[in-house]
Amino acid sequence: MKASIYARVSTDDQDKEGTSLQTQLQACLKYCHDKGYHVTHKFTETYSGLTLERPQLTQLRDLVRSNGLDVIVIYCLDRLSRNATRGVILRDEFEKHHTLLESVTEDIDKSPLGEAITYLRGTFAQIEAEKIKERTMRGKLARVSEGKLPQGTGIGIYGYQWDKTTGKRIILHKEAKIIHKVFKMALDRLSINQIATDLNKQGITSKSGGSWHPLTIRLILANPTYTGKTYYGMSKRITKTKVIPQPRESWTLLPDITPPIITEHIFALTQEAIARSKLSRPVKPNAAYLLTSFLKCSKCGSPITGTTLNGKYRYYKCRGATPTTTRGKICDAGYIKAHQLETSVWEKLLGMLSNPLTLLRTLINDTEGQS
Repeated sequence: MKASIYARVSTDDQDKEGTSLQTQLQACLKYCHDKGYHVTHKFTETYSGLTLERPQLTQLRDLVRSNGLDVIVIYCLDRLSRNATRGVILRDEFEKHHTLLESVTEDIDKSPLGEAITYLRGTFAQIEAEKIKERTMRGKLARVSEGKLPQGTGIGIYGYQWDKTTGKRIILHKEAKIIHKVFKMALDRLSINQIATDLNKQGITSKSGGSWHPLTIRLILANPTYTGKTYYGMSKRITKTKVIPQPRESWTLLPDITPPIITEHIFALTQEAIARSKLSRPVKPNAAYLLTSFLKCSKCGSPITGTTLNGKYRYYKCRGATPTTTRGKICDAGYIKAHQLETSVWEKLLGMLSNPLTLLRTLINDTEGQS
C-alpha cells in the first residue's frame, strides 16, 4: 500500500514533549515498515494545529484528491488537527477518496461511539491549545510590564543583532552604514524603487541574504526602532503569514532595548520627504482601469495592469514587460489601448447576458474545468 507520513509541531518547545518532528517521523517510518507499507511521501511542518491553512497539509490533501494514496500515517490525532470540527472535515475528506488514516499511538475507531470519542479528544486538544495560547499571552504581557521584549526577534531587523543573554539589540556597524545610506537616499528624494534597485546593483544583500524589495525599504524608512525606540504592540499576527498594524495608543514603549542608528531629527525629516514625494505624484482621477486584477498575459501569465502614457493616454500592459528591482524584463508583450480592450470586454459581457443559454453553458464549462 502507498503510504504518506504527516508530522507537525507548533513550536520548538514540543521537542521537550517527545513529539518533535524527528521523533514523529521515526515512529511513523517504523510503523509503516512493520505494516509493510511503501512510503511515497513525507510531509513535515511547524504550524498551528488550529488551522487547515498549512502548506504541507495542503499538499497532502491535494495528493489525496488525486487518489495518489492508500493510507496516511500520523503520530497521533492532534498532530493532524487540534480543532475537533476541522479534524472531522479532514477525516471525512480522506474517507471520501478511499484513503485510510492510521495513528502510531492511537487506535482510530470508525464506529459511531469511536467517532464520538475521537471528536471529544479533538475538542479537549482544542481547549488545551487555547489555554496554551492564553498562557503565552499572559507571559508576554508580564515581560512587557518588566520593560522586556516578550519574545525572540527571529532573524531580526536590518542593522542589529539580537543578544539573547542581555535581551537587547547590538548594532552591526556594516549594516548600520547601509541604513544611513537608505535614509540619505530617501532625503535626496529617491523613490523606494530607486533605493532598492541601487542596493541590488551594488550587490548589497538584505538581512536574509537575498535581494532588496521596495516593501522592505518602505518598512525600514517607517520604522522608529532605528531612532532607539522599541515598541511592543505595533502589529498583531492574525495568521502564520498575515500581520495587521495596531493603533498607536496600543503601543508600549520599552526603554533601553535598542541603541539608535539614526537621530530622531533625521527620521522626522525623512517622513516629511516621503510625504512630500507622495503629494508630488497624486493619482489622477482618469487613471481608473476597470480590468485590473482580472487579466493575465497570454504570453507569460503575469498580471495585466493599467498605465498612463504622457499623462493622458490609457493603456494596459503586462507586468512582466517591465523590469523590477529584483529581475529583468521577462515578456515582450506590447501595450493595449485601454478604451478598445474595455469596450471589447463590455460588448462580450452584454452578449453573454442577453443570451442566458450562452451564459449558462459558459458557467457549466468553467465548473467542469475546475472539478
